[in-house]
Formats: sequence, C-alpha cells, structure tokens
Amino acid sequence: MDIIQVVGFSLPMFSALVCCVLMIMYRRGSSDTTQRRLAAIMILTYVSAVICWFGIIVYVADYDWFVWINTLFFFALILDQVLLYNFLYNITGTGKREKFHKLHYVIPVLLAVSMGVWSLLVPYEVQYYIVETRGEPAPGYLWYSRFFSSTVPIFIIYNIIYPLLGLFRVKAYHREVVNYSADEQRASAGWLYRLIFLVWLTLPVASGVLFVHKSVFFSSTLTVLGAFLPIFQYLIICYNLMSGNYVIIQPTETEESEGDGNAKARKIDRKKFETYIREKKPYLNSKLKITDMCVELGTNRSYLSSFINSEYGMNFSGYINRQRLDELDRIRVAPENRNAAGIDLVLCAGFSSYRSYIRVKARDDASQTIVF
Repeated sequence: MDIIQVVGFSLPMFSALVCCVLMIMYRRGSSDTTQRRLAAIMILTYVSAVICWFGIIVYVADYDWFVWINTLFFFALILDQVLLYNFLYNITGTGKREKFHKLHYVIPVLLAVSMGVWSLLVPYEVQYYIVETRGEPAPGYLWYSRFFSSTVPIFIIYNIIYPLLGLFRVKAYHREVVNYSADEQRASAGWLYRLIFLVWLTLPVASGVLFVHKSVFFSSTLTVLGAFLPIFQYLIICYNLMSGNYVIIQPTETEESEGDGNAKARKIDRKKFETYIREKKPYLNSKLKITDMCVELGTNRSYLSSFINSEYGMNFSGYINRQRLDELDRIRVAPENRNAAGIDLVLCAGFSSYRSYIRVKARDDASQTIVF
C-alpha cells in the first residue's frame, strides 16, 4: 500500500479505537443504567468499526491474512449498522414499552455462520484466488465466489435500510419529545439527523466498487477521502453521548382510564394553572420535563400536554420556553441586573445554555414575523 492508503484507511480505525476507549471510561464512571446501556452498545459499535477498517487494510495489504479473517470482517461489516440502529432505537423511544427485536442480530449471525461454515468446506487456494483477483469467480466455485464477494452489496443494503429505519424513529421521537422536555438543547434531534445523513453520504463512495474493479476502487484517492466520513460519525456520537446531549422519554404505566376519580384528578383549571406557573416558576429548571409538573399538578402526561396545546396553541416545550423568554425580559430591566452578563441572565431565566436561548429566540422571532 502507498502512504495515502495507509493513512486513509488507518485514521478511521484509530479514531474508532480512541472513541471506544473513551466510551469504556465513560461507562465505568457512570452509575445511570440508561447511560451504561447506551455506552455498552457504542463500545460494541466501535469495536465492530475497528474490525471493519482493519479488515479493509488487510484486504489491500495481505491476501493471506484476509482469507483467515474474512468471516469476522464480513460479520463486523453488516453488524455495524445493526448496532448503530440499536443505539438510535434506545435514544429515540417515545415512551412506549418496547424491546429491540432479536431478529436484527439473528440475520447477521446466520450470514456470518454460513460464510464461516462454507469457507471451511472450500479449499484455501480457492479463497486466496478470489481475494488475489479482487472478486473474480474461482473455477468450479461460482456460487461460493459470489457469496464470498457479497460483502459490499450487503453492506450497501444495510446502510440504506437501517438508517432509513433510524430516520423514521428520529422523526417520531422529535414529535414526542417537544411534549416531554423543555430543554431545547438536549431535546434537539439535530445531531441524530446529521448522523444518519453522514451514513448515507458514504453510500456513493461504497457503491463505486459495484462499477469499477476492486483493484482500482481501493487505490482511488476518492475512496481514501471517503474513508474520512465515518470519523465524523464516531466523533458526533461520542461527544453527544458523553455530554448527555439527549433526552430519554421514560415509559410510564398506562395512564388513560375512564374512571371518574382519574378524570377529576386530570382536570386542570386555567386560572389555577397560570397561578402555579407564576408563583412556582417551574420553567426556571433548565431540565424540566412534563412529568415533573404532572406530579405537582396531580395529573398525567397525556392530559397536561393536551391541556397546554388546546389552551395556548403550542406544545409543552414551546410553552415553557415562551415563559423563559418572558422571564428574561423581566429580569433584564431589573436594576440589580443592570451590569449582569447576558449569558448569566439567560441561565437565570431557565435556559440550559446560550445556544439553547438563541434557538428558542430565533424560532420565536420567526413565528412573530409570520403572524405579523
């Protein structure tokens, strides 16, 4: 391999390895069950990524070694997107009690076992020939040759289907989280959308192997440059997970009941609600969730969300952040805050960060413009 290929295919491997170590340290230092579960999934994802990139380097550099690790490489390559989807699945729950279907893992295992068993029945020289010729069918072993070389097509299929499933999950999550959390920054699904986009962005490069010979494909500068895209994926996940930049919608017991007692418990008077908001100022809690208010108001999530929507024409997040903007306007004109820094006032008003405030303010200004 030339130096460009060495660097191009090694950097993603080492970046995944570094992220894996950071995730191990993060998991050890966390006592939260959800955080530890998410970290465990990502540790496996990073390990899978390391194996994938190591396999590509070996495929280019050493035919003999690749014959021996092909089954492991094949398994890691198709498992990578399943693990990533499992991670998204756990973050983007909408409050319903649901489990990740085991079939997602069963299929990669069956494919890998099939590859391993079949390879044990095929002479080593045949497998070496397929690698050396970059996918040319070995005489007398047409179907095995096709299966041996099916790694890239299967990889492309998985990189289309699983990000698409993830996109559906993220969109459903985004619709629900605005009625659950008022933390604009942590509840934003922007980085999840960017993650899916980056996965799809690798497809044009990976698809190139279907149209040009593998010897040309793996020596292409475009292929090497495309190998840098996954680095951003690894860093985005690692940063956002370690910084806690997400909100898990916790599942609750079934709240909807037709009993008269529950109906009375859920009823909220607008005047009393506004008195509660004015006096208790729950919006000053930057991590406020709708369930926090439900406890104090003696109601449930579904009713409170519906009440805010019908009475004020906005979702929970929009209503709470509107209160924060009003609070910011009040404390800005207070004499004692005349020399206070803007960021301090923003935090005092209940925003989790200045960036969160900017997002809310921009959206509020846009809505005001539309109304005007």
